[in-house]
Amino acid sequence: TGAYSLAWTSTSNGDYSLAMLGATTDGEESIAMGESSSTGSGAENAVAIGYGNTANGSHSNAFGDGNQATGISSTALGSNTVSSGQGSLTAGTYAVASGNYSMGLGGGNAVGDYSLAWNSTSNGDYSLAMLGGTSNGSYSVAMGNQVFAYSHNEFVIGYDSSTYTPSSTTTNVGTDRLFVVANNTT
Repeated sequence: TGAYSLAWTSTSNGDYSLAMLGATTDGEESIAMGESSSTGSGAENAVAIGYGNTANGSHSNAFGDGNQATGISSTALGSNTVSSGQGSLTAGTYAVASGNYSMGLGGGNAVGDYSLAWNSTSNGDYSLAMLGGTSNGSYSVAMGNQVFAYSHNEFVIGYDSSTYTPSSTTTNVGTDRLFVVANNTT
């Protein structure tokens, strides 16, 4: 057990750590509470509370059921979410935030750095996707069921946008789409 640590029906390996109710703390100054919840060895100041949560990133937090906060200063809330990007946040069910400082909400998948995905997928850096859309270009916005913002700075809203290949997903190109109102493959 760690120095100055406390364990109650648990294992507290990290110094100055607290583990309760079937949890394990390996990180220094970390807290884990709940069956199968844990903090990793390099996860100083991490918190994992609930059932089967893992906080492996330094200063990370995981609350709920089966969440993983592996990025530095990341937070995972809800059920079976994964926050692996630095400073990332997930909230909901099966949400993922792998981009640095990204946010995955509901069942969203935020891949790009500084991106936000709400029940959608945001692949581009600084992109926003919601209501079932996918934003692939950097600084792009996709709002609506089955809409795709492929190019840099593209804004797409509506339903079922057409597929195309942009000249660039990261820089402005005059021939790339900029604004699309989709209505079943328009």
